[in-house]
Amino acid sequence: MSRRYHDPVEVVTADPADPADPPCPRAFRWRRRNYRVRAVLARWIEAEQWWRLAGFGPADRSPDAVVWRVEASGQGSALGVFELLCRTDAGRTDWFLVRTHD
Repeated sequence: MSRRYHDPVEVVTADPADPADPPCPRAFRWRRRNYRVRAVLARWIEAEQWWRLAGFGPADRSPDAVVWRVEASGQGSALGVFELLCRTDAGRTDWFLVRTHD
């Protein structure tokens, strides 16, 4: 089972010399709780919905985003699977937690 979200999160990334763009997440803060990334399970590029790019919806987002599926644990909590979306636009980087898996 999974749950969808679109919650902003603070993310600590790997060394800036990391060849991945954006750099791999190493830790994140969600809902006042810190999580440490234990493993990266997948990474992919997600294209923006075509109707937004064609002008049929809010165009406040850049066309593509990078999604990282990670295994992470919080303080005193069991290991969980989370999907973190990273969107970069005009030098600004925003991270969101978009899905959790049970």
